[in-house]
Amino acid sequence: RVGVKEEMIGYFPKPYENEVIYSLIARYHCHVNNLSKYETIKDLFMSKKCNIDIDYVSNLDVLADKLKHFSMSLNEIYFLEKHTSAPFYFPFVKGDDVNEFVRCLSTFYRYRKKMNFSMLEKENLFYCPKCMEEQFEFFGEGYWDRIHQAPGVLVCVKHHIPLVKHPINLIKYKKQE
Repeated sequence: RVGVKEEMIGYFPKPYENEVIYSLIARYHCHVNNLSKYETIKDLFMSKKCNIDIDYVSNLDVLADKLKHFSMSLNEIYFLEKHTSAPFYFPFVKGDDVNEFVRCLSTFYRYRKKMNFSMLEKENLFYCPKCMEEQFEFFGEGYWDRIHQAPGVLVCVKHHIPLVKHPINLIKYKKQE
């Protein structure tokens, strides 16, 4: 970004397999013990405003720039492919639009609300109690799995049990602040 002084950060949590970007940001927030979400947004995105959805965050390019000293593989495409639901939607996009989305995955998120997908996005986070138990045993903490957040997925694909819906509606919460 022109005129914005990039600042490196000294810590960022290791992304877990299939962890949604929202979860990574939440873990960062807890690990660094920021008092407000605005501190976290400023740390990671150098802005007071950032669109943060369950599985997408605007300004991923800024975050990637702040993380490049940890690893060059922590780039915008990595986050979009491994920590968002974009790859789940591509098989359902018709015609030439697929090529455009593949060239720049972030474009998909800007326009997905205008697309007429038959599945509605989930407004709450979902989790599998058994997966959560395994995560705490193995990692010492839990995280939000992107497969559990995918529209239409109501059962854990690993344990074959119903997912539990977190009580906070993130869409309504975001609007009410």
